[in-house]
Amino acid sequence: MRDFPGTDLERVYRREPAACRALVHALMPAIEARIWAVLSRSPTGRATRERVAELAQEVFVVLFDDDCRVLRSWDPTRGARLRTFVGLVAERVVLGILRSGRRSAWREDPTLSEELDRVAGATAGPEVSVLDRDYLRRLLDAAQERLSPRGMELFIALYAEEQPIEVVCARHGMTAPAVYAWRNRFKTLLSELAAQLSPERDAEGAGRPEAPT
Repeated sequence: MRDFPGTDLERVYRREPAACRALVHALMPAIEARIWAVLSRSPTGRATRERVAELAQEVFVVLFDDDCRVLRSWDPTRGARLRTFVGLVAERVVLGILRSGRRSAWREDPTLSEELDRVAGATAGPEVSVLDRDYLRRLLDAAQERLSPRGMELFIALYAEEQPIEVVCARHGMTAPAVYAWRNRFKTLLSELAAQLSPERDAEGAGRPEAPT
């Protein structure tokens, strides 16, 4: 999936409703996947659909607050894709909330704003798979029951965010053979989960996507 076009971002900055809705739709999978990753590795952050949806709203408040100040700070010439950028914003917002113990850490924690100002220069990262949001949530729910926090984080990195092997190795301090071993386990897990989730998707009239290769 390509990043949100720059010309449409200008429409978002003007607060045109259609452009804002399109942006939310385009970025929600990346934001929710990053929130799941943060909560799954936090001893105090339980990942539920309701909690993820609530935190996603907090992330969009941050992106649109103060005339889209954080969103405007994204600079495509510095390497990071927009979905990578908002994923990093989501991670910092959620960590700020977990650290402070408040429902929202945006306005109460001034250091969070300073951290977000540095996100725009982040190293280029992954694109998010084109999965519908409901299926992504069910998939993450099911995977979380089967994986350790470490495994869940790698699962999101490799499949929800499609990070390259070399990026996963660098970010998680792992060797390539170790990451490939995890990816092979995930292929088996994805086949099992797809079989479990297919009746629910068929009932909704949606086709089941094939497991990533």
